[in-house]
Amino acid sequence: MKSSRFWWIILVPFLFFVVQLTTLKDYGISWDEPIHFYRGQAYLHYFLTGKTNFDPLPEVRSHLPKVVPESVYLSFGRQVVSTNEMRRSYYQNNGLAADFFIKEDVGHPPLNDILAALTNYIFYQKLGIMDDIEAHHLFNILSSTILVTVVAVFAYQKYGLLSGMLAGIIISLYPLFFSEAHFNIKDPPQTAFFALTIWAFWMSLKKFSWKWLLLSAIACGVSLGMKFNILFLPFILLPYLLLISKQLWERRKLIRRTYFLTLLLFPVVVLIILFVPWVYLWQDPINNLFKILFYYKEIGTNSLNEPFFRVLGFNLYPTIWILVTTPLLVTLCFLGGVFLSLPKIGKGDKTELLWLLWFLVPLARVTLPGTNIYGGVRQIMEFLPPMILLAIFFFNSLLLKLPKKAVFLKMFLVVLFILPQVWIIVKYHPNQNVYFNSLIGGLKGAKEKNIPYWGNSFGNAYWPLIEWLNSNAEPGAKVSLVQGTGLNVPRIWLREDLDYWNGHWTGFGRGGEYLVELVYNNPIRAYPFSLDYVDKLLTSIYEVKVDGVAIGKIWKNNLLYTKAEYQKSEVLSQNYKEEFKNGSLKISFADLSVVSRIEVRFPNTINCNLVSGSVLTSSDGINWILKEERIPTQQVSNVIMVVGGKLTYYFPADELMGLQINLDIPTNCQFFIPKTSVYTLK
Repeated sequence: MKSSRFWWIILVPFLFFVVQLTTLKDYGISWDEPIHFYRGQAYLHYFLTGKTNFDPLPEVRSHLPKVVPESVYLSFGRQVVSTNEMRRSYYQNNGLAADFFIKEDVGHPPLNDILAALTNYIFYQKLGIMDDIEAHHLFNILSSTILVTVVAVFAYQKYGLLSGMLAGIIISLYPLFFSEAHFNIKDPPQTAFFALTIWAFWMSLKKFSWKWLLLSAIACGVSLGMKFNILFLPFILLPYLLLISKQLWERRKLIRRTYFLTLLLFPVVVLIILFVPWVYLWQDPINNLFKILFYYKEIGTNSLNEPFFRVLGFNLYPTIWILVTTPLLVTLCFLGGVFLSLPKIGKGDKTELLWLLWFLVPLARVTLPGTNIYGGVRQIMEFLPPMILLAIFFFNSLLLKLPKKAVFLKMFLVVLFILPQVWIIVKYHPNQNVYFNSLIGGLKGAKEKNIPYWGNSFGNAYWPLIEWLNSNAEPGAKVSLVQGTGLNVPRIWLREDLDYWNGHWTGFGRGGEYLVELVYNNPIRAYPFSLDYVDKLLTSIYEVKVDGVAIGKIWKNNLLYTKAEYQKSEVLSQNYKEEFKNGSLKISFADLSVVSRIEVRFPNTINCNLVSGSVLTSSDGINWILKEERIPTQQVSNVIMVVGGKLTYYFPADELMGLQINLDIPTNCQFFIPKTSVYTLK
């Protein structure tokens, strides 16, 4: 590679890094990240000090002062404490220190967590030049820059300078990747080293270089140390080696002993990189490794989501998702690249077939019968580099067919290829990962067609909601998430005076707390009543909108922001009759009633605190609907549904002619003429 051209190629990933770094402040965290931050800090502290806890370290400080005015808030943004102070990460928590993870750490491998903790250790804890969370995210964008570099160089080596730069630009501007390179600690990093593994292996075959092969092994180990996706690498490389077996045989005399030796050591290098950072595996390597493999089997095959996208058992959801979330020109060029690559099966260079295998294998492992994926395709992001490379293959072939003198036409096509993606990045900023293309009508169309997980920002949209609260909430205001856990919104994001605790949620008590939540199609709703309550009864006071669609909202739970038709008080209803039969209680109303809750008090002599069961409702007294939340799992703030012999169940102002409670245990928790209280809105 000529040095002058090399610098032009490196310019693209360099600019990508600069843009990512300067826009970090616009992005939040994904809801996956907190546990990874805790674990990374725990392991890194253990490696640096030998200690399994964080004592003694200074107290964690909030990043925001106790102020309210917007002008003051904006000046403190994500404040970094001065460099002459000791700094402790918010994620250095003794409850989740190394002594915990050494014993209990079944899940994804921790290497990415440790590397993110390392960038935090250097740039936040030691130097103090970045804030706590952004210093963790520096690792994300560094590893993502590696991915852009690999794709750009791979394309350059095949098709020249223009194609190399274009490949780097197009993958940089891919909406899902551009967004999640900021805050996804798992998928972009593992994809980067997945790509580096394949490219370095491909390079090693050119002159049978053991150094390139060793780099491939190291990259493979790093990728495996972040996520087990790369275990499917043999299904990519072995068919490719079979395709080029004739060429390899013809060049067999060039293979040196060192290359064979490195090939034999390849799995050893990979396993060393997996085991050394993962202290949990040290305790019982074989059994603990099997626990990890079982974990992956469970999340990859057990719960089969999206049944409407299954045809003859095949899961078409990931294919459709890629089709409707990829910019159209990239999709067209990719399909063209696939078409042009197929004739290469029997002749010539077969690099494009390597890319095709690289694309198909990750997709196949979540498409075959019995496999599963949820929330889009971020979990198989390794499909993206080969997709872009095949698109560049077609685009380069198109340019080559044009006359050499058609310079302006070529320039026009290049600009046409890039500009739509730039427009998408700007329009959707900073929520590019909720982008849908015009095939489905954008995000609006995805919402109208109820595509599973439309609008899912994976936690990123919490950040602008918190920014609004910091600027607008009154002093001492109470803040609660509707469904998310406290980990989804770090306490250090909020003003010091704001009282942040999910237990503040008061429901029909209308205590005036701010309720914050993401809005998207979530097929797995943990707390249906809470979500239905805010959606049905309250008017939002602030919304984060993308493409005209709200993906995050803030509500204030008071009478002022309650919709007019529900600005009524709870009253004890007398307008119903009861029917008891074994473990069943049936309530029938004389007329249509707006029900808010039911309380059932059992006789004191009966221990019914462990009661379980189901609830059904009817709006006509004939047809019955099973409520999503079972007894006793309904989540209402800090309320326990069954305590002291009293069962409480909440309804989001349901208009009912009847309701029914069926208990699972027919012995000591039968309805022996209990006392019931039904509350309605009037």
